[in-house]
Amino acid sequence: MANRLSRIIDRWRFYQQSWSQLDSQARQSAQVELENLERRRNFASVALYACTLAALLICIVIATLFVEVLLGAHIRGLVSALFIFAMAALISGLSTFLGEVHLATRTMRISLHIHGVD
Repeated sequence: MANRLSRIIDRWRFYQQSWSQLDSQARQSAQVELENLERRRNFASVALYACTLAALLICIVIATLFVEVLLGAHIRGLVSALFIFAMAALISGLSTFLGEVHLATRTMRISLHIHGVD
């Protein structure tokens, strides 16, 4: 996910650096791609954040289980709630990641269609 986000940012920087050298038609195409890149960047950022949150929550679940065993505390409700939140974050992150992949492939298909490649 981080690699995809990095590639999106690199592509955005490419357009930013070459903007002054583009003619009006190329700028229109670049503007459309920049809008798509912004949507993809948002999807990738949210996916990365949610999956990282899920990983952190799983770490907290494991630490809480150790504390429960070591101290003999009865905190299974907390463990259950943390695990449910972790799974929700993971599902959210992976779903958002799939959305970004779908947007990227759809954008690529549209671009190929516009340029006459089938």
